[in-house]
Amino acid sequence: MAAQPDNIMMLMMLVLPVATEVCAPVFTKFGFPNDQGGLMAYMKAVMAHKDDAEIAALGKEMRATFVPEALAATVNMMLSGGM
Repeated sequence: MAAQPDNIMMLMMLVLPVATEVCAPVFTKFGFPNDQGGLMAYMKAVMAHKDDAEIAALGKEMRATFVPEALAATVNMMLSGGM
């Protein structure tokens, strides 16, 4: 990943499976499927509360853990529905 920090496909192939595994206990607790689709649905549900300062801060911290800085804008756009 370090060799290609702006490659969105590498992010999807390498980071999403790890993020799914790490976050699964949380999103499955709230009834989301234990797969990448469940992670994405969970993230979408969390984004519905993005105006809450605490939720926004936690989301930013989570993205910073998994998303390289070069892809942050692209991932933010994807998670916000292209806005």
